[in-house]
Amino acid sequence: MPTSSPSNFIGGRSGASRSVRGFTLLEIMLVLALVAVGTLMMAAAFSRGGASSQLRNEAAQMTNGLRDARARALRTQMTQRFVLDTATHAWQVPGSAPRHVPDDVGLTLSTAEELREGTSRGVILFFPDGASSGGRVDLSRNGATWRLDVHWLTGQVRNQRVGAQ
Repeated sequence: MPTSSPSNFIGGRSGASRSVRGFTLLEIMLVLALVAVGTLMMAAAFSRGGASSQLRNEAAQMTNGLRDARARALRTQMTQRFVLDTATHAWQVPGSAPRHVPDDVGLTLSTAEELREGTSRGVILFFPDGASSGGRVDLSRNGATWRLDVHWLTGQVRNQRVGAQ
């Protein structure tokens, strides 16, 4: 039985020569450089997105806290207090433990002067009929700002992005 060596049998034809060409070192290095640049660009995009989404999440949690205080006032038919302390970066709604905001997030509270407790602590009241004392909380980081507005007549809480992200 005749046999042929693998070097003589390439591509199904005996004796045919085939030039096998690989990649040069330059081509391989170029591809690796492109992959590295792409990875760096993706990492930069994710790190920026992570900071902005964290600020958005903090704003959403505080919005939910304000809405919870309003709902509790309607349910219990008793005035409820949303307390924000900008010095300690903490806020609290009735019946819940204080929630903390990261220290690198800037907090400002605008509320009625009568509801200020010192220089860093303020209160937004929610009344049994759904109304509130009104107020505004701004959360900011790296030029981005989320604004939480509490309408005094309806007690409606609305948040919106007002700074560049």
